[in-house]
Amino acid sequence: MAAWDGESASMTVGKAAKSGQWTDKIKGVVQGKTFRFDPPPPKLDCLTDPLILGALPVSHFPQEPLNSQMRRIFAGSDSGHRNRGQRMLWRFHDTVEAVLTAVWPGFKPVRSLLRYGVSRKAQPAVDRLIRHPYQLKEVIELLIDLPEEYAAHRLYLNELLTTLLKTYRTEIGKKTIGLLEFYKEAHDYFISGYKIEKQFAGYTNGEERFSASQLIYDNYSHGKNYYIYSILCGEELPVDNQIFMFFCNAMFFNARVGWNGELTELPSAKALPSRQRMLFYALRDRSVLRQFKRNPDYAKQLRAILRTFPEDTSASPAGQTARAKEQATTHLKKPVRRKRWFGFAGIKKS
Repeated sequence: MAAWDGESASMTVGKAAKSGQWTDKIKGVVQGKTFRFDPPPPKLDCLTDPLILGALPVSHFPQEPLNSQMRRIFAGSDSGHRNRGQRMLWRFHDTVEAVLTAVWPGFKPVRSLLRYGVSRKAQPAVDRLIRHPYQLKEVIELLIDLPEEYAAHRLYLNELLTTLLKTYRTEIGKKTIGLLEFYKEAHDYFISGYKIEKQFAGYTNGEERFSASQLIYDNYSHGKNYYIYSILCGEELPVDNQIFMFFCNAMFFNARVGWNGELTELPSAKALPSRQRMLFYALRDRSVLRQFKRNPDYAKQLRAILRTFPEDTSASPAGQTARAKEQATTHLKKPVRRKRWFGFAGIKKS
């Protein structure tokens, strides 16, 4: 192997930069700039001590039946039938157990073969001490993804999330000398990002545009998360607020940001949330429902905005039919093994 010559390599990169080659590669390697699509939570909003619950939700916890536990063993050995609902049920029990292990000192998790017959890849990531609601992202996504037939599971998960968020709001209020309101925090982040977005067209330097887009993206990301916490907590929002419109604008802007920090003309459909998920947020916001009933212009604008989000094809009947056909024809794609008798291949019993 040839020795690494740092001086000659740097000269080569310098010549390529002057000649206009490798412009996109040098921007990320030499300058050391990488766009951060998953900003960490604000340091001032993180708890010093981990979050501990004083009481569990009052609703009945839906226990996992024995037949579901037995299916885990067959799933671990790649045998047995596994549908989407069964996987969602396993995901619910594993996630709730991980959360209760982190926030409830007296909780004893079930570490048995029946509960963990599935591979480790299916285990939730909420297995650490919680100091900020950002660590509950998987729990919130599970609440949105649970189908309607699991009403008892959604009720328990909703109460658990509400209890966690309200406990965090009380504990962080002791640190900041005042009760934290998620709505006000989200509104401040949205306004800060919107002001910078209005000035973004005036930036011509590449470094300024990169820093500005990162700052807007971070503000909008924090605003989106705090808005979701506010509607999950059931905070009373002002009647004539426009925070849901700011929320949709933040979704569109963040979906336009590319890997190098530049903005595309149209938002990426993969980066946008589905229409069903946005409808979930709108139905949880009481102020949106009030304005929808009272103001016809607001209702018309809301319908037009929700139509711009892509529809979740997996939740539609056409998507479920296509997925069922794919599962039904999966066994046809596997190679058929020939029977073996007495150690010889290809000799079938007559």
